Amino acid sequence: MTAPGSPGDGACALGVDVGNAKVKLCVIDLASFATTWTSRGLPYDGRRGADRRRDFEVGLPAAIAEVVAGRRIAAAVAVTSNGYAYAAYDDGARHTAAVLAGALPEVDVRIMTIDGRAIPAAEVERERGTVPFTNGVGAAHLARRGDALGAPASGLVIDTGGDTSQLNPVVDGEIDPVAAADPAGPLDHRLRHGKFVWIGSQSTPLEALADEVDVGGRRYPVIPRGVTFDSVASLLGLIPEAEAAKLTLFGLHPGRELALRAIAEAVNLDRTMVADAALLAVARQLHDRAVGRLAEAVRRARATLPPRAQARAIVFGLGARLAAAALRRAGYVEDAIVDGADVVGPERAVIASVYGAAHRAAELALGARLPARLAAP
Repeated sequence: MTAPGSPGDGACALGVDVGNAKVKLCVIDLASFATTWTSRGLPYDGRRGADRRRDFEVGLPAAIAEVVAGRRIAAAVAVTSNGYAYAAYDDGARHTAAVLAGALPEVDVRIMTIDGRAIPAAEVERERGTVPFTNGVGAAHLARRGDALGAPASGLVIDTGGDTSQLNPVVDGEIDPVAAADPAGPLDHRLRHGKFVWIGSQSTPLEALADEVDVGGRRYPVIPRGVTFDSVASLLGLIPEAEAAKLTLFGLHPGRELALRAIAEAVNLDRTMVADAALLAVARQLHDRAVGRLAEAVRRARATLPPRAQARAIVFGLGARLAAAALRRAGYVEDAIVDGADVVGPERAVIASVYGAAHRAAELALGARLPARLAAP
């Protein structure tokens, strides 16, 4: 594909998804559309409390330098989910934009907003409440570039990652116009209407899902032992193992034995005190709770949509199976639920947030609207 203003051979587009503890980076070759991605841990100095700007000043440039070495980056677009690392979310957005621009001094660096704009890093200073927690916007951007939600695209897009589920309505090709128009601000709107939910496929604490569970016919409390949903996901085969290991923090995705032990310890037992079948039953109970929580968020988000956008939904992310189960429980019929893998391919669907950012960067570099599924020209 050759477009007006094409940057020429050897140029690449870069997507960046900045989290609290890790950063995901995706590179798209603008000649072949070959896509590569990685996930890198960031420094974490807990002594700094709610202001970890030094961690990002050190970690982001190092990760970017490693990934872009030997490549010519024509454009870069970032989404963020690192607001909790700062005392004020907007302050974090401004600082992140400045660090990214400094790490890529010769590059057109853009930051995505909640409503899907890609604004220059220097303009983040003038924004209020539209840049923090935009990691789900990458998936919504891909949905509006495909045809699964009709033309113009209208429906609900869910991107369930390791930590959160981001529910982004698309209405006539626009990303969540109701949130953008809310006088309280788009982030406040999203929190109140089930569009930003701390239900993920890896790091959700099990005690946040249930106070107690049935273990072999007896009730046991779920205690705060640091056991997370990745043990449930691993036992029940809910997530692709290779991608889960690549995306989890420190590469600590549990196998079967570690997952069984962790779930036993979550109810203050050990592996010698309870049978595997009972622990698998506990995992299914906790999965059911997670589906129920996410289904309630879907109902709330769906209620903000006009009728033409209520009929169909797309699921992306590591936890796409969890999201699809929640959609079914919330009343979506099976034929109305689109697997993001059918829109952009299986691997790209898992990393929809950062691939969507890279896709938008490719559009900026080529000066053209591109299909969601990029293929060799």
